[in-house]
Amino acid sequence: MKHTILIIFFLIFLSCKQNKQTNSVSTLNEPDKEMANDLKKIEEIENEKKTRIKRWFEPTELDTTLRSKNSLTITLKNTDSIYISEYYVDKEIIDSLNRIHNNSHSVALGIENYLLKINTEFAKKDSLGLHLKMENSRWKLISVNQNEEEVDNTFEHYFQKFGFYSVRTQWGEGNSYKLINDKNGEVTNLFGRPYFSKNGEYLISVSVDIEAGYSRNGLQLFRNRQGELEKILDYEPKGWGPYSAKWKNKSTVILKNETVEIRDGEMNYIDFYAKLEIENGG
Repeated sequence: MKHTILIIFFLIFLSCKQNKQTNSVSTLNEPDKEMANDLKKIEEIENEKKTRIKRWFEPTELDTTLRSKNSLTITLKNTDSIYISEYYVDKEIIDSLNRIHNNSHSVALGIENYLLKINTEFAKKDSLGLHLKMENSRWKLISVNQNEEEVDNTFEHYFQKFGFYSVRTQWGEGNSYKLINDKNGEVTNLFGRPYFSKNGEYLISVSVDIEAGYSRNGLQLFRNRQGELEKILDYEPKGWGPYSAKWKNKSTVILKNETVEIRDGEMNYIDFYAKLEIENGG
């Protein structure tokens, strides 16, 4: 009888222990389940956010090869950001001008006023327009072309080492640029602001206008042959455009670009960077 009671007691004890262990395991697994549910909710929220973000162009998809008639191969790829300073003018000056002017032409005039004071030997302006000094010491008047709806030319920079002046041209709407050869006064019309490579062999011009369409949107590439500019290509992308550049070496330039991002119904411009490389074709 005693043995029977002991066996019954042992079975009851073992059953209780197993139930306790089962409850313990169940209790320990509950936080894991809650964490899994939380992670799933976060993932669903992030996926929902992604569906609410639309871009006119996805920067990571930039991987383009362009071929020119000059047997050159030009590649464009997305790249990491780098610091690109303002165009030959201190950032503090640009920032101060942007604070007091509300349009790009007014800012260009402010830049010109500043630069004319420190470049009196090479550039001047009067009621007739902008005058640039040629190599033979004569002055060339840069007149506006009214047939092209030009309204003003403003001095921006003198690439004295390479023999070219950079001039910004304001239209009734939008703008463009001109390069003026300081030896013969020859004018080369450009999409946008010019940047020479480190050794002066190449020149890239960049301009962005992806929304209004008043200015050209894209880039131009030239080869400089001792003052004679040979066009390599024009490239006008859709949904994005370049607005600044920095040469890394004689054949590689980093472009700072912008596109439009629509997030939760709100439209904003976002920046991204691209690497353009020039290679001799086969």
